[in-house]
Amino acid sequence: ARSVRVSGVLTESRKTISLDLGMFRSGDLGGTIKERGVSQHVIVISAEAYVLATRQFFRYLERTQHLPASACALICGKYLKHPAGALTRTLSLKRLAREFEKKVPVPSPAPSIKDVTFRGQAAYEFSHKGTNAYFAAHGTHYLLGITEPAKHRRLIFADWNRVPPLTAPPASRVFNGG
Repeated sequence: ARSVRVSGVLTESRKTISLDLGMFRSGDLGGTIKERGVSQHVIVISAEAYVLATRQFFRYLERTQHLPASACALICGKYLKHPAGALTRTLSLKRLAREFEKKVPVPSPAPSIKDVTFRGQAAYEFSHKGTNAYFAAHGTHYLLGITEPAKHRRLIFADWNRVPPLTAPPASRVFNGG
């Protein structure tokens, strides 16, 4: 697949992260990530990450990075640009695929398989050791979702190959340090 929309809740380093992202095979992504009650609008294109400095995000930076309140006049409403490194190591289609393969090994005995409805769509549910994977029952059997109810984790996969292309924010909306 060239692209997919991934939304849901996952746990990374004991932190709960909510996300709603359009993700591309190229590694580009865009959408919203919410962590510690702070929503962040992010765009990653090539090796550059852009995070929108909303007032809510600025208040978080104020508390954690000790920025002066006056800095909001400079950066609020603008995108902060930085190398994508840490963000794309954590959130990428390649990383999600590796995690899926690691967490859902070939089970022995065979997983439980049943016909279900997942988010209003006919699906096959594969269950093993508390993890459920849902695949479309008709047409291409693409992944619809993964849940781990005991750990309050869920990811929904939608809009396969239909996520609109991303563009970097205009230069006038990117904070340049001045």
